Amino acid sequence: MRKLKAYVPKDDFELPKQIDKKRYTAVLIRQSDHKAEADHVFSREGQLKLVPYAMRLRGDETAEWVRIYDEGAGVSGQKRIDQREELNRLYADIKAGIIGSLVIMHEDRLFRDEFHTNDTTFLKLLADYDVLVFVRTDNRRYDCTKKSDRKHLLDKMIASRDYLDDHVLGRMNGSQEAKALQGLFVGTNLGMGFVTKGKKKEQTILIYEPWAERIKWMFNRFKELDDVYKLGHEIEGMAYLFPDPSADDFLTYTFKIHMTKVPGGFKPSCIETIKYMLSNLSYGGAVIYKGAIITWDSTRAIVDKELALWAYHKITGRDIEGNLLDGVERRSLREDSAQAVLKYILRDPAGPLYVKVPDHPEYVRETLMKGRDPQGKLLRDVTFAIRAHLIDDIFLERIKALAIADQHIAQTIEASIMKLEEEHVEEAVSIDDQLVNVRLEIKKTLAFLHDKILTLTPKEKGDYNKSLAGLRDQEQQLLEAQERATQTDLKKDFQELEDLLADIPGRLSGSTMERKQKLARLITESVTIEEVSVHWLRFTVLWRGPLANRPDICLIWRQRGKRSEDWTTEEDEYIRANYAEGDKWTMLEALPSRTWNMIFQRALALGVNRLVNTLNPISQNVTIEDLNVIPDREMAMELVAEAAKRGNRSYGVWLYSAGLSDFAAEVGQRNINSGNWPSPFPRGSRADHPRAGQASICR
Repeated sequence: MRKLKAYVPKDDFELPKQIDKKRYTAVLIRQSDHKAEADHVFSREGQLKLVPYAMRLRGDETAEWVRIYDEGAGVSGQKRIDQREELNRLYADIKAGIIGSLVIMHEDRLFRDEFHTNDTTFLKLLADYDVLVFVRTDNRRYDCTKKSDRKHLLDKMIASRDYLDDHVLGRMNGSQEAKALQGLFVGTNLGMGFVTKGKKKEQTILIYEPWAERIKWMFNRFKELDDVYKLGHEIEGMAYLFPDPSADDFLTYTFKIHMTKVPGGFKPSCIETIKYMLSNLSYGGAVIYKGAIITWDSTRAIVDKELALWAYHKITGRDIEGNLLDGVERRSLREDSAQAVLKYILRDPAGPLYVKVPDHPEYVRETLMKGRDPQGKLLRDVTFAIRAHLIDDIFLERIKALAIADQHIAQTIEASIMKLEEEHVEEAVSIDDQLVNVRLEIKKTLAFLHDKILTLTPKEKGDYNKSLAGLRDQEQQLLEAQERATQTDLKKDFQELEDLLADIPGRLSGSTMERKQKLARLITESVTIEEVSVHWLRFTVLWRGPLANRPDICLIWRQRGKRSEDWTTEEDEYIRANYAEGDKWTMLEALPSRTWNMIFQRALALGVNRLVNTLNPISQNVTIEDLNVIPDREMAMELVAEAAKRGNRSYGVWLYSAGLSDFAAEVGQRNINSGNWPSPFPRGSRADHPRAGQASICR
């Protein structure tokens, strides 16, 4: 006979759990659309009002115990926890026990996860750490320690994902796919050569013959030349590639133009545009929707399918499934490519600098100089170039000086790497938990398939296989994220360079280029270079970790100055009026970015002769702009005079001495203001002569 339990009297209702006022209340804000902050400002405004809502929940008069986790606009709910910086920070704070409640506008602000592994991972965290969830919409609340509340919250997130699948990714995109198959325009980019006609929702895509002829010429000429850059040079020399449509055509068709307007027509703005066009399979009749070819239609082709595929293979090196092709020449990193110590490290304000010219390596920046040629240019101009050894020599000598000053440099770098590793563990706190849930879901799916495989329909099998493939892909991405960390490569480099780190002054010069590059990567966080005058460059090294507590700045003299701007009408008028008898110094002050040599050459071109001879201490190849870089004019004159004599040899002036023990004293003495140059020498003083801080390296 079944044993009965003793009766325990209970209240007729359970009082809801109260908010934990000993822990913080988190407010999570997220908007999916990249333009949401501008386009849906009222949505964001409503989410920002969650802060006073959280205060009312707590019964507080201030927001002292409210923490905001603002993901901003453009953060998809389909991303993993660790891919969302603010959500990952919230995850870590919950796990640290400092968050006791969470406020959101709606359940879909948490996740719209396809496989719901993020959902379940986060719900388990909320349950384990007893975090209440408050939803401003309809004032819902979830106590995740209760199974029923967890189920209701999960159901809401599943429903939001279903809406995304059924409405946004399903019915809406399905109807667009049907329109694309019918040859109707669905709002995607349209290649030059195609136009649309008809009402907005019934626009038909047509071939525009005047431009289609130019497309055919491009593909055939590319086949003949077998070189996209040679084709680019030919197009660059043309007045235009696509002629202006007639007035009647503008009234008849709608043109989707993505090219630069030039007199008489349109031209591509860069070589990448030509590559994009030649790899656009829609010219061969491919009907492309959401990046996939859904069918081929020869009636929509401008060029033969075979020619379009040949060009696609040539440009991309892949087949249409994305697989690498054998026998197709592809750009690769060669062992004989140009090398320099700071390759892949050195940057300027416009981005990374590249290393070119293997025989005499140079750090190079290439920029598309729009507006320089009224017809436009396709290929990029070299707007900055300097021989690599001029930078590398100064950098390597500085490392030697630092190693002499810091006898424990190896331990310093190792400590920095360990700190990076700790930071990575904190940042990736959710990855291990996500992996557990993804693998559990894989296991459950496999167990289900093992039991039910004989009863499933082909469609059900396909759906489960798709789901299983997605879960395995998610598992692989998490594993890669777990392994992908800066400190992993740095640890390998550190172990490999232990002998070099033990004796940098003695071993560095004889090291291979590869080992020098690894040391540079190991010892620096960033290295930048900027043009601050015609001849001076500002070279800034941020050493890794505690090696130096501030940026290390060096002024490097470049004998050949930066590219000069074209002479202006105002400058020419000034030279005509003043060159004949004007004071040399006064003229240089009026034209601060011009050297006296440049003024002399321009005066000759203008037919103006010098009638007086004035002597000034400034070199013929120095500008006032160069002098103004250093606040002390007397010292500036001395330094530029010495630098100008160096020819093509390296010359750098470090603004601080290499001895690390002197750093603190020097920082206290010298003027370091945000946005201003540090003053290397007290004005009017000869006591602090900079020889100790000067790195003058001759090669």
